[in-house]
Amino acid sequence: MLVPTFVDTLVRNPLGLTARLIFFTALIVLISSLSLSLTLIQQQVDYAFLELSEKGGLIARALAESSRYGVLAGDLLRVNREVQSVLADDSVLYAAVFAREAKMLGVAYKPTASPWVQGDRSTGLPSPPAAARQVLSLAMASAAPTVTALQLEGEASRPVTLPASALSFAWSLFADDDYARVYDVMVPIHPAMSLNLSEEPQSLPLAEAGGAGRLMPGSAYGVAEIGISGVSVHREMRRLISQMLVTTLFIMLASLAMTVFVARRITAPIARLHAAALEIAGGNLHADVPALRGDELGDLAHALSTMTQSLQARDSRLQELTHDLEEKVQARTRDLQSANEKLRDLDRLKTGLVSTASHELRTPLTSIKMHVDNLYDGIEGQLSDNQRETLHRIRSNIRRLRVLLDDLLDLSRLEAGGRALQCGPIQLAELLDHVITQLADLSDLKHVRLLNAVSRGLPPIEGDQPSLTRVFTNILDNAVKFSPPYSAIDITAVRSARDAVTVSVLDRGCGIPAEDLANIFLPFFRSSSIGPEYKGSGLGLAIVAQLVAANNGSVAVRSEVGRGSEFQVTLSVTVDEACSSA
Repeated sequence: MLVPTFVDTLVRNPLGLTARLIFFTALIVLISSLSLSLTLIQQQVDYAFLELSEKGGLIARALAESSRYGVLAGDLLRVNREVQSVLADDSVLYAAVFAREAKMLGVAYKPTASPWVQGDRSTGLPSPPAAARQVLSLAMASAAPTVTALQLEGEASRPVTLPASALSFAWSLFADDDYARVYDVMVPIHPAMSLNLSEEPQSLPLAEAGGAGRLMPGSAYGVAEIGISGVSVHREMRRLISQMLVTTLFIMLASLAMTVFVARRITAPIARLHAAALEIAGGNLHADVPALRGDELGDLAHALSTMTQSLQARDSRLQELTHDLEEKVQARTRDLQSANEKLRDLDRLKTGLVSTASHELRTPLTSIKMHVDNLYDGIEGQLSDNQRETLHRIRSNIRRLRVLLDDLLDLSRLEAGGRALQCGPIQLAELLDHVITQLADLSDLKHVRLLNAVSRGLPPIEGDQPSLTRVFTNILDNAVKFSPPYSAIDITAVRSARDAVTVSVLDRGCGIPAEDLANIFLPFFRSSSIGPEYKGSGLGLAIVAQLVAANNGSVAVRSEVGRGSEFQVTLSVTVDEACSSA
């Protein structure tokens, strides 16, 4: 579970392609090399044990064949001579011949084998290890050699598994003493034997007369035992394992070097393509795309180069279109500037015409008003009721024309900037009381109450008193005009900022549609909610906006159809050197 988790973490970790390629290739080479080395070591271990077993079996078979007659005749001297002759082989540590029931007939051993041998109480002779004698009866009943691996532990020995696994055997070669292990081989002694280990031993059935020590038909009557040292085999295996480890390490280092070389050969072109792609993404469409070899990376480089060429063509086309568009925009801008100049000229002409016409109309209109007033007052003679009613209507229309002419003249002056304002401190409450007094006749006629709730504790505002009087007169006149009878108009003021005061005029009239609010302060504009019974020129609020701006203030409106309107005029309380010219 640890290896897959580590590999999964490595894959998800944002390492470079080169590092991941080197790691996984090295991991594959390591696993493959170790697996191959362990397989080869296991084969060599199996072969070494097979060779050792065959050699020990051959020596033990030769001892059994040469001592067979001595065992039959009970010639202990001959048996011991044969046992001693076996020790001439350098790999044999000890040798022994047993008769039936584990009776020892002869034994010999080298000094290096003394830790394994013990005394035999029945004969007084040294005997092979007790661990090996435990399988003596099994060896007498077997037709093939019995091999037991013995491991020395102190002065005792214990049997170990034979053969061992490659890993455990390799570890034991470098961890244990060469002389701490011996391979005990036992071969049964039969009446007739062959040195060919692949053949079954032939037994000579002898009639047993009934005494002890007489042979039973087909049974072994002794065992030949030898102890083979594994020193030479161990040294050879240690040398072989060391060579394999060195070879494995060399293969791994060579593979790692080759992997690094190949990884760089793969990732270097990718890095160049990545750098070119970053330049293209940054807007450099003329970035140098490397020409790579004819493989998948070459195809990718070719595709990137084709894409760059396509982008260059589109960029060139886009620049041409942009240039054409800029020329068209410049031409249209010049046309618009020329049109604006013409419009400004026309506006100046209109303003001059309106101002001239209004001024020229005021004189005859004043004369007409004076003569109508004289007729109405009876100076020219007594009038009938019908005549007086007619003159009353004429006087009303003359007043309307006079108001319209005054508004046109005022708006013309404001737009032309020909009126200078005289600024000074103004008490809002007093100014609004004065305006309310002027509109008393109109409000009483409609039974509309003007409620001035402006606190006299507010700081004075800075502005031109005549123009601000005109502002609130127009606003309150509209409020009274559009309010239903027996309603109230609330006039309040609050400190909206540290240096500003906002005056609100709230009526309960017909209200203004939302789509008309943006145009309500334009000259001659009349809302669609105003019926024909309401007379007006549409200049009052335009004059309000001009005068409020000239006093460094602002005006806004909130309204809802059927519920009324609220006009808010914000004026500065900071004392300026002079107001704007209007």
